[in-house]
Amino acid sequence: MNGPGGGAIMRPNPNSDRPLPVPSVQKPLKTSSGYTTLRPRVAEYFDEFINGSKHLRKDIIGLMGQKVAAGLIRSVAEGMQLSMGWSQDDCDKFLPKVIPARQNNPDDPGKAPPVRALSEDERASFELHGGSKLTQGDPPVVYDTSQMFSKFMKNGYAIFVMDKSGRIFSAQHKVGLFHHSSFLAGAAVAGAGEMRVESGTLKAISNKSGHYQPRAEEMVQVLDELRVRGVDLTSVDYIHMVGSTINRTPWGKASEFLNRFKHNPQLAPH
Repeated sequence: MNGPGGGAIMRPNPNSDRPLPVPSVQKPLKTSSGYTTLRPRVAEYFDEFINGSKHLRKDIIGLMGQKVAAGLIRSVAEGMQLSMGWSQDDCDKFLPKVIPARQNNPDDPGKAPPVRALSEDERASFELHGGSKLTQGDPPVVYDTSQMFSKFMKNGYAIFVMDKSGRIFSAQHKVGLFHHSSFLAGAAVAGAGEMRVESGTLKAISNKSGHYQPRAEEMVQVLDELRVRGVDLTSVDYIHMVGSTINRTPWGKASEFLNRFKHNPQLAPH
């Protein structure tokens, strides 16, 4: 059976809720100094905080222009809001710096804005608190992604990362402006992906991040952190990305994945 884009969808083992044999010597996921497995940012994104997103300059704006020419959308700004997570303010502020160069010289992609990198002080307002009921900010507000966007899972989802200490940060995805790398200013993460939260309750989660390409090793850390916080993972849908944006395993519930691979993450699909 093929998934989106023709990639093969791998179905989970019927006994996926049955844990694999536990090694006689268990390595704790989290030690006194934090989580033990970190994932660095993919090298192609190293200059995004200075020179902006290469994909925005070379691919995305051009694609939107093609859609306008084909009559699929009315303007580049409309396309960026519908499928890239931008606001009207973002379009007003940043598109004039990119589009004129493309119109005058198709070989010149224009000047993309730098991708945002949060400082430690800014980070605080993006941190999620609690578990069974997630809140964000100070004063805390019940977290809800219903009006948010993530490029892969689309409407109703937000992106997130987890740092070494187990702090989880989440926000709207804005392609070319605000990425997974934005939260920790490009530092390595203990986990990353997308999440759907309704009125503070985590409903679904994935390990999709092009910037970090998290493996099962990082995802079991995220799921175990949520479990410790009191999240009922038996009610949380989990989609496991394998290698690319088109090969994905609709695993089932997050609890199944954690139970099966917590002590053997290297045996999960990679």
